[in-house]
Amino acid sequence: MKIRYRNAFISIFSITVLMAAMQAANAQTFKENTVGHVYTISVPEYMTKTTGLNAAASSQYQGLTKEAATLVLEESKENLELESLKFSSAQEYFDYLMKTFLQDKQDRYISKSKTFKVGNITFVQAEASCFLEAEKTKIYYLETIAETPNYFYQILSYSWGDKESYEKVKDDLKKIAASLKENNCQ
Repeated sequence: MKIRYRNAFISIFSITVLMAAMQAANAQTFKENTVGHVYTISVPEYMTKTTGLNAAASSQYQGLTKEAATLVLEESKENLELESLKFSSAQEYFDYLMKTFLQDKQDRYISKSKTFKVGNITFVQAEASCFLEAEKTKIYYLETIAETPNYFYQILSYSWGDKESYEKVKDDLKKIAASLKENNCQ
């Protein structure tokens, strides 16, 4: 009887070891993928978070009393490369976007861009304007591209008031754009 239990034990042990060896042989190597990330942006108190300005925007804010809004669109460099779009700098990405920005709008104007750095983030910024025929109004834009190691952010701020209204919020819009920070999620 002892031999029978011992043989059963040896058989079960052997099967367990064999199964473990087979599992080890079939084990896959896994690569960690980061899904999503976090960035911060500061907006003045008169702006509130909103939706509906742009479906592709990851964050949107508006201040109705000051006739101004800001939205942020983010694009990972990895996703751009999957679409065969590789940009060597924030300026190159900015120029690519500006080719079609307001392209079909009346009285389209885009200023010369300016480049600046805040920490390790490179920013390219220009002012733009156009006339919207359907709304019978002129829109004033502050277009900013921010480049981080893995992302490009398009920070699009605009005012639908007159030129004077835009001038009153322009410094705020510049501060919003320069406030973008990316937090590394570990």
